[in-house]
Amino acid sequence: VDDLKNAGPGRTVESLDDATRKKALTGWLVGRSLYLVGFILAGVISYPMLAQALVGTQGYPDLMSLGAVAAILLAPLSGLVADRLSFRNMFALNGVIRVVLALAIPALVLMHAATFWPLLAVALLTSWNVASSLVSEDKMLPALAGSDPKRLSVLNAAANINFIGLNVLLGTFLLSGRWVDSLAAAFGVLNGLSGMFAISAGLAAAGALIQWYTIPNVALSKPAAAKPSSEAAAAASANGRRNLAIWAGVLAAGGALYLALHAAVPQFAALALVGAALAGLIATSKGLARLWKNPVLRTGTLLSMAYSFVVYPVGSMLIPFAARDLKGGAEMQGQLQGSLFFGQLLAGSTMLNLPGRWNTVVRAVVLGALGAWLGL
Repeated sequence: VDDLKNAGPGRTVESLDDATRKKALTGWLVGRSLYLVGFILAGVISYPMLAQALVGTQGYPDLMSLGAVAAILLAPLSGLVADRLSFRNMFALNGVIRVVLALAIPALVLMHAATFWPLLAVALLTSWNVASSLVSEDKMLPALAGSDPKRLSVLNAAANINFIGLNVLLGTFLLSGRWVDSLAAAFGVLNGLSGMFAISAGLAAAGALIQWYTIPNVALSKPAAAKPSSEAAAAASANGRRNLAIWAGVLAAGGALYLALHAAVPQFAALALVGAALAGLIATSKGLARLWKNPVLRTGTLLSMAYSFVVYPVGSMLIPFAARDLKGGAEMQGQLQGSLFFGQLLAGSTMLNLPGRWNTVVRAVVLGALGAWLGL
């Protein structure tokens, strides 16, 4: 705890030897896999059923949609926090918050306080935590990869396949939804479903401990910041007022469209807020502005946005409602989510750029898994 409070690292990442880098990356991936298993069991499979039982069919889309918007809006804040902490400390901070938020769900259920507003607060903080974790990884992985572009491509592929592959493994092949159904049958629906979050908290704590002991307490070296001139300060102030006006406009328009759509199609109303948040980022972010000038990167960004607008309502809304209406329970919820991620795994495996023969190996494994799935 004292080390986390005293966040200043003693060394810079440039001073690390190769063995320390490999240890850090191994610990990162193992710890990540542990807490993602808990996240999938609790957040992807259990939460849609639990939230619908607690706040109803109308309240559930609002919980999911407002949480998704929070992840976009709070991403810049996550970057500011990551810039001020060492690699180990920022992962530790995210890990502690992750454990607390996971334990908050069963605590609210036990206290009979799991109503819409407390659950919304947990959803907003959880979305920020997910965004903060991704920002932390984006900051650490290139630094630990060093000057080797092949190593960085492997790390990026591992990060992408890790979450998708675990969803496929747990939902499609291990049928982990049955574990959730067993808990619900043994302890009651609310206690059983919320109990999965206690298991998730345990896995998250284990992952955080592994990362604490393997990720070094270092940060990127930073050049001394020069004091801005009066002209630069005035320009920054004017730019801040401009950005504030843009955000006020896009969020007002997104909010109005959200209210209009909510009355007719609440499952898709959140797309208005997500679109407004993305528009605000595009209009105010210097990084996105530079990206937007490159035709290839601009096209990739647009395709990614279009993909999100399709996958988000399917995974967060349509699949949970289908599992509920078909009375398939958590097993069907997990299977449908696993199938959705299986499609992403198939598409992603065709776009890998790994060194040597690893592209062929990964694709062969994915196709073999597809054959095994079809043969089940």
